[in-house]
Amino acid sequence: MGAGITIEDINAAMSNEKDADKQKEMSKMLFDCLDSNHTGNLDRTEMMVVVEAFWKTMTPQEKNTMKQNGMSVNEAKDEWGWKFFDSLDLNDDNKVTFDEWTSKFFEWHTRNNKGSQAQ
Repeated sequence: MGAGITIEDINAAMSNEKDADKQKEMSKMLFDCLDSNHTGNLDRTEMMVVVEAFWKTMTPQEKNTMKQNGMSVNEAKDEWGWKFFDSLDLNDDNKVTFDEWTSKFFEWHTRNNKGSQAQ
C-alpha cells in the first residue's frame, strides 16, 4: 500500500467495526503499511501519505479555507500536514508511535470525517 494509500483504505481501517480488538488490528495494519522504513514509528514523510489521502478528498473551497497569508495550495497542505503530525506526536520526539497513533488518530478521524462514513 505505502504511498498508494487511498482514503478508502483509511476509511476501511476506521470502519464501523464495534469490536475494539478488531479496530486496533485494522489500525495496526494501516500503521504498518504507512511505516515504509519499518522502524515501528511514523516520521513526517510517512505521515504525509495520510495527509495526501485526505487532501485529495477535500473540496476546492475547503482547501482554499486552509490557505493563509497568500500561501499556495501546496504550502497550505504542507502546513496542515505539519500541524496534523504535531497533534499526533504527543511527546514531541518527531515520530509517531503506534500508541500515539491509536490514542489520537481515531479521535481525529472521527471528528473530521463524520459525513463521509454515511456515503
